Amino acid sequence: MKRILVAGSTGYLGGFVCRELKARGHFVRALARSPEKLAPLRDSLGEVVEAQVTQPESLEQVCDGIDVVFSSVGITRQKDGLTFRDVDYQGNRNLLDAALRAGVQKFVYVSAVNGTRLRHLDIVDAHEAFIEELEASGLDHTVVRPTGYFSDMSGVLEMARRGRVWLIGSGTNRVNPIHGADLAVVCADAIESSDREIAVGGPQTMTWREVAQLAFEVLDQPARVTCIPVWLMWPVVRLVRVFNRHQGELLAFFTTMATTDVVAPPTGTRTLEQQFKGRTGMKVEDLSQFGKPLGMPKKAQRKMLGIVLTALREKFGLLGMAPFFIKLLAEQRRIRKAHPDLVAKAAEIGPEFAKNLVVLPALFNVTARRDGRELAYEFVKDIFQRVAVHSMPAIYQIDELVQCEGDRFENFKKFNVAMFEAIDRQGTWKSDSIVDEGDRLRIRVVSCANVELFSAIGCPELGKLGCEHDLAGYPLILDRMDAEFRRPCALAKGGDFCDFNFYRKGTAPPTEHLNK
Repeated sequence: MKRILVAGSTGYLGGFVCRELKARGHFVRALARSPEKLAPLRDSLGEVVEAQVTQPESLEQVCDGIDVVFSSVGITRQKDGLTFRDVDYQGNRNLLDAALRAGVQKFVYVSAVNGTRLRHLDIVDAHEAFIEELEASGLDHTVVRPTGYFSDMSGVLEMARRGRVWLIGSGTNRVNPIHGADLAVVCADAIESSDREIAVGGPQTMTWREVAQLAFEVLDQPARVTCIPVWLMWPVVRLVRVFNRHQGELLAFFTTMATTDVVAPPTGTRTLEQQFKGRTGMKVEDLSQFGKPLGMPKKAQRKMLGIVLTALREKFGLLGMAPFFIKLLAEQRRIRKAHPDLVAKAAEIGPEFAKNLVVLPALFNVTARRDGRELAYEFVKDIFQRVAVHSMPAIYQIDELVQCEGDRFENFKKFNVAMFEAIDRQGTWKSDSIVDEGDRLRIRVVSCANVELFSAIGCPELGKLGCEHDLAGYPLILDRMDAEFRRPCALAKGGDFCDFNFYRKGTAPPTEHLNK
C-alpha cells in the first residue's frame, strides 16, 4: 500500500483516480479548495485536505507522509482572475516544491498528447513549462498524456439534442478520446511504471463527423452537421483574444484540436456509443453535482442575468432601465443597512443565498412601489419560472444523470437524497424524514430559511419563489427520469411542512393531489 496525494480530486478525472487507487488498496489523501465537493467520494478517501495550489502557504504540510503525488490540476473556466500560467504551471510548481520538501518518491502528472508540438497555445505551454520543471527536479515522475476525455464529447451530444452539430474545419480529423475510468487505470498503473511518458487514447478512433453522426443515431434524430471553415475561425480567435485572453486561448485550443489528428495508443473498453447511451459504468455518485446543496449552477446564473435584463427591458424599456437600476442599487444599500443581522445569517448559509436575500427584495420593493405588491410578485415569479427552464436541468445535471448505469428512477432517488441531505447540512432547509418506499421517495421539510428570512426582511411573498421554480422546472426533467412529482403541502403557502413526493412514473396518485 502506498500513501497517495490526489490533486485535482474534484475534477472529472480526479474522482475516477481516487476510486481506482482505493480499489487497489492505497491510502488516498485528496486535496481540494472546496472539500464539500468531495462528498460523493467519501468512501474512497482516507483523508481530505483543504488547500489551494495557487497559495503555496496552504501546501506546507499536504505532502507529509506521502509516497506519491498525482496531479490532474488545470484550469478551464477562469476563476478569480487566474490564468493558465497561474494554475497549470505555477500551481503545479507549488505542489512540486511541497513534494520535494516532504521527500515524496514520485510525481504522476496529467498533461495532453502532442503537447511539445502545441506550445504556441497558452494552455499547453503552461503544462509543458511545468513538465520541464518536473524533469529538472530529479524526482522520479511519469507524465500521462491522454488524447481527450469522454466528458469533452458531451458538447457534441448536446448540440445534436438541439438539432444541429457545429464542427470546426472539415470534420475529417481523427480522435480517440478515453473514458475517465479507463484513464484512471492508466494513471494508477503509472505509479509503478518506469516510463517517463505514457500517451494514451480510448479504444475507438473516429472522425469528428463520425462522432456527430453517432450522437444523432443515439438520439434517433436526422443528422444535421454544419462545418465552420478554419479560415473563418482564426480571425474570430484573434478578435476574442483582444477582449478576453483566456477565452480566446480556449477557443484557439479547441480549434487546433478539432483540426488536428489527436490519436494515441488505444486502451480501455468503454466506447463513445456507450457513453452517449449511458452505458459506460458511470454511477450517479460520479456526477459533479451529486451530494451538493441546492444552488444555482454558474451556467444557470448567467442565463438568469440575461433573463432578468430581458424582463426589465420588456417592462421598463431601454430608457427606463437606467433609473430603475439606480433605485435598485439604492434599495440594496438600504436593505443591508436596515437588516445586517439577517444578511449575516444568510451569509452563514452561503454567499449566493446572502446575495439573493438582498437582490430579490430590492427588485421586488422597487417594482412594488411602481406597480403594487401583487403585480411586483407576478413580475418576479415570471422571472423565476423562466430561469427554471435552465436551472432545474443544470441542478440535476440531467444530461449526465440519464446516462448513469442502473434504473433511472432509482438514480433519481439517490440524487435527491444526497441533495436534500446536503441542503440540510447547509442550513437552507431542515428535513425531519427521508423515506424510501420503493416506487416513492418522500422527503418532509419542516423549516425553510427562504421563508423565514424573506418574511423577516419584509417580503413574505418571496418565500414562495422556490415553490414556483420547482413547479416550472420539474416537468422539464421528470419524464427523462421516469418520475412524477407531487407536493400537496408547502411551508411557503401556509402548510406546516413541505412534502416532496417523487414517484416512479405511473404510480403517482390522481391529479386531484395538486402540487403547491
